[in-house]
Amino acid sequence: MSHEFANKPPTQPNRLRGCLTAVALFALLATGWLVPKWLIRPDEQTTLIGARAAIDRSQPASARALLQRLLYFQPKHPEALYLLGDCWTTEGRFANAIDAWLSLPEDSTWAIKAQPHLGLALMNEGRLEEAERIFLAYLRRDPDTQQARDQLHWLLFNRFRPRELEQFLESQLDRFPDRHSVLMYALHSELRPPQPREGIAFLEQTNKRRPGQATVLMRLGNCYWQTGRIDEAQLRLQEALAIAATNRDCLLTAANFCIDQRAFGEAHKLLAMLSAKDAEYDRTLFLKSLINESEGKFKEALEQIDYAMQQRPDDVAYLQLSGSLRQRLGQNDEALEKFREANRLETVQSKLVELIFQGVLEYPTPENCKTVADLLESRGRPAQARGWRALAMKLSERSQGRHKP
Repeated sequence: MSHEFANKPPTQPNRLRGCLTAVALFALLATGWLVPKWLIRPDEQTTLIGARAAIDRSQPASARALLQRLLYFQPKHPEALYLLGDCWTTEGRFANAIDAWLSLPEDSTWAIKAQPHLGLALMNEGRLEEAERIFLAYLRRDPDTQQARDQLHWLLFNRFRPRELEQFLESQLDRFPDRHSVLMYALHSELRPPQPREGIAFLEQTNKRRPGQATVLMRLGNCYWQTGRIDEAQLRLQEALAIAATNRDCLLTAANFCIDQRAFGEAHKLLAMLSAKDAEYDRTLFLKSLINESEGKFKEALEQIDYAMQQRPDDVAYLQLSGSLRQRLGQNDEALEKFREANRLETVQSKLVELIFQGVLEYPTPENCKTVADLLESRGRPAQARGWRALAMKLSERSQGRHKP
């Protein structure tokens, strides 16, 4: 009997209750009562205001939760992505911040605003080549940004990029000719370059964070070479060339290393891989001159170093090589002239270094500025000399203004 009862079809009232339940559930869903909060589209302005307030209260996780919910519905919302990157940075999660900022439309206002922060995040992740490109792009748009200028200077200096740093500082001198910080950067970059022993630790750490950056490996190889760690230098230079076989700086550094190790044939092969334009570069000509000197081809070597000196007439190493080659060719008077000029430039450089170590240029007087200007003029640095003279004039005017009745 119970079995028969269990198999009886539902009664009419049961069907009615089922229908009413379904209708009630539909109504609750339609009005949002049973929908998870995450699936309800948030109000854009309310979310942004709340996120900004949470950031101001130093609550990045709370702000991030609000922003991620908005981005679920609007994945490319520019301000939300910008603020999300800010949250990730505050939490020390730089890779996430980079992803957020790189998701911004490239030329949007928010992408441009994010660029200095993106550059710093890339530096924290060891992505130095990308950071350099970001800061350069930002400075093209806004050359007056002190933070971007300082970070780019730091990147070039600590990665042993003297030529690029020189070009950058010259552009800064054109724009800020009498700015003390720029003038000091220009002096230090040439006269107090980074030390290879100190550079190894930084570059190795960078390489561990972000392996495979050719310029980092190349500079690391150069630092090992300069400190006498030849096997490690060779390994790093080979790794750099495996990644960037046609990179000018990688080829030149590797060729210079080979010349130092008297592997002249290998150096010649590396230089032959340069483009036609790079083959006329002064550093290329200098290295070719050294190779020809080693082979007893003094006339060809002299032609090459003289051509290099047309690009950099005040390079002491070039002058010394030119004098040595002229001596070998019996041009003794001309050789003596080159040696004297090299010695004169070294003397001027020593005087400038002495002024730096004395510390008088940190808070210079007009007289200090004029002294430096005269030395730089004789050193072949006219732009820097003009800058120091302009600074001397500015300091004099400021001093006179203070003493006016």
